[in-house]
Amino acid sequence: MPINNLYYLLKPVILRYLQIIPRRKIARIKSKDFDHVGPIDSHAGKPRIDWRGWCEHKRFALVQTRGVDTACGQEKCLQLMEIEKGLGFGSSFKK
Repeated sequence: MPINNLYYLLKPVILRYLQIIPRRKIARIKSKDFDHVGPIDSHAGKPRIDWRGWCEHKRFALVQTRGVDTACGQEKCLQLMEIEKGLGFGSSFKK
């Protein structure tokens, strides 16, 4: 069984702070691997030759996702969606 599958199987019974500790360590390790890369990778900025551009001639797009792990977080999703909508953007939510 892959480690991710095992984690998600056990996740409901793991205390929240014990879930956060390894995730922070992994993030620190990964951030060192990508210190030399800015927030936008220059290789990602080269459009395909046949690409016609974004809607309304926008220069770029942002895809924002939210992983909602807890029941408390899930209860707040609709409220957050309304706030984002009022600010003119939205997110993709994953349970």
